[in-house]
Amino acid sequence: MAAFVAANKDGLSRLPVAGFITGIAPVYPKTGDVKGFTDQLVTALAPISPVAVTMFAGTLNAGKMNFIERSLTSLMKVPTGDFRDWTAIEAWARTLAGKMGL
Repeated sequence: MAAFVAANKDGLSRLPVAGFITGIAPVYPKTGDVKGFTDQLVTALAPISPVAVTMFAGTLNAGKMNFIERSLTSLMKVPTGDFRDWTAIEAWARTLAGKMGL
């Protein structure tokens, strides 16, 4: 993302930008602090100042993992499944027009 922003910073600086990331941290905080991940997103977007950033829970599908990934996930007792909250995603998306001045 940082490379994309660097290559397109002139155009992006004239547009309102919002960003989100997905991961397991919202449902399993042992993997890291949500604020830490959103701060990394803001850093990756620099020098663009996003109007909104957030993190949503995603999916973690053990069937798509290799043996080592499955073993580590099991050892760390990381929950697997689909944790997406479509209602929360839609609610956040609905706030963007106002934040972007549309």
